[in-house]
Amino acid sequence: MSRERLIEIVEEGTLDPMMALQMCARWMTDDECHNMLDAHELTDRFLEDEEETDYSNREPFARHGGAYDRGAADAYYRRPCAPHYYTGSSHQSTRIEQPDMSEEEVMAYRQGFQDQRDSGEFK
Repeated sequence: MSRERLIEIVEEGTLDPMMALQMCARWMTDDECHNMLDAHELTDRFLEDEEETDYSNREPFARHGGAYDRGAADAYYRRPCAPHYYTGSSHQSTRIEQPDMSEEEVMAYRQGFQDQRDSGEFK
C-alpha cells in the first residue's frame, strides 16, 4: 500500500520525483540499489559499449567512393559532414544521400570523417 501511495503523491505533484528518488535511494542499501538497477538492465554488465566497428579497411566502405572514403575526403577538404557515398567511383557514378543510406553506411561515413579530423591532415 505504501508503494502505491508514494507513486500516487508523485503523480499528483505533491512530491517532486527527484526528491522521491533520493528518498528511496538513501533508504535502500547499496546491494538493493544494485539489484534494482540490474533487474532493469542498467548495470555495467548491460551498458558496456559494444566493440566499435573499424570501417577504414572494410569493403565496401573503404573503397574509392565508399562511405568511409567519402567521409574522410569531406573532412580532408574541410567540407561539412554530410553523409553520402557513390555506387562506383567518386563523381563518376550515382551519389547516394543520407536518407537512402543504411545506418551502417552512415556510421562508416561518420567514422571516416572523424578519423580524418583526428589525423589533423587537411587541404
